[in-house]
Amino acid sequence: MTQKTSKRKTSKVLLGVNTALAWGAIFYAIALQQAAVVVASLVGVIALNYGVYVGIGHMDYRAHLRGLISAVNPKGPDDGPIS
Repeated sequence: MTQKTSKRKTSKVLLGVNTALAWGAIFYAIALQQAAVVVASLVGVIALNYGVYVGIGHMDYRAHLRGLISAVNPKGPDDGPIS
């Protein structure tokens, strides 16, 4: 049995590019001595992007687990023990 691997790399790439650009803008703002406003907002953007990425990944994992449970127990996860 071969293990399936995810072919969805776009979200990881976009998260990495967006984070790299945000850090680049932070360092650029520090170099121009404009860090007071820029750093706070871009650190928020980085945290928000990571939170959205992890939240969507969590929902995908829950859907995957529901699929596994329904494959093992066609009655559903709340209908008693697997027989």
